[in-house]
Amino acid sequence: MIRISFIEWISEQEKNKRRRHFECIKMSFLCVKLDRDSHRSENACVPCVDTLKYKSIRVNRGGITMQIEKLRGQGLDHFFEGILSLNNLEECYAFFDDVCTVNEIQSMAQRFQVAKMLHEGKTYSVIETETGASTATISRVKRSLNYGNDMYEVVFARMEQDNEK
Repeated sequence: MIRISFIEWISEQEKNKRRRHFECIKMSFLCVKLDRDSHRSENACVPCVDTLKYKSIRVNRGGITMQIEKLRGQGLDHFFEGILSLNNLEECYAFFDDVCTVNEIQSMAQRFQVAKMLHEGKTYSVIETETGASTATISRVKRSLNYGNDMYEVVFARMEQDNEK
């Protein structure tokens, strides 16, 4: 008979629970078929109870859905097309000055700065000191970096390429 301590037993049980949980998430993503026209799930497996704790996990064509997907429509498409039509930094300043309040612009700029600092490996305390962002804001940005659509990474890579030129 093999003897293990209670701590070892609990540790092993926790590892098994995590392993089952991640297998369930993986299977939930694999077995979802999507109706491409309506963006709705046609047939989906029911995830385990542990998976349901993570309410932000939703499946879409490419994997995890975007939060903004609920707002998708002609109005938002036109707005983004308008942003994409801007030619330079001065036009961006003028456009966002017309569209947003000063506080909204500052919030977006602060989040972007936080994301850049997290990407560079800075700690929460350094980021909080340098940006004035709350730990809640830093956590939200970190969640976007870790579980979002990877667009911060795309933007940072493109900015680095532009700086090298």
